[in-house]
Amino acid sequence: MKILFADLPVTRMNPDHGDKCFEVVQPFRFMIDRDMIEIPAGFWTDWATVSIAASLISPIDPQICRPALAHDFLYFIGYQNSQAICDEFIETAMEFEGAGWLKKNIVFIGVQIGGTSVWQMYRQSVSYFLKGTSYHMADGNDLNLFTVPNWRQSP
Repeated sequence: MKILFADLPVTRMNPDHGDKCFEVVQPFRFMIDRDMIEIPAGFWTDWATVSIAASLISPIDPQICRPALAHDFLYFIGYQNSQAICDEFIETAMEFEGAGWLKKNIVFIGVQIGGTSVWQMYRQSVSYFLKGTSYHMADGNDLNLFTVPNWRQSP
């Protein structure tokens, strides 16, 4: 699995949820193999629900924040209809970001403990349409861009 993050996400804290819920302020893009995923402004993240490990690490740690935000969105959209692929992504992405063995495993165990219930909740309640557009690249391969065109930003 190849991963590339375009930049750092721009988020703001939701004062109604303390320090656990952040809103994406501007679109954030990342790639998984040949798929580019765009997280729209207005998406809310709890940084992969790493509160279990909050006493040991910060979810806003640079080695965790991009993988955790992307993982939250992959769960939300049901990427490739596979929780296992989404979980493999966060583990690989944390390695890509340089997270050490202990930090990576604390977060990954937290995701494993709480992930299934969140995955199932999203599969039952999410009604957003994921739009994929294919672009033919100069190297002869296709690049797939996934966005959520019917996303409604919060006021």
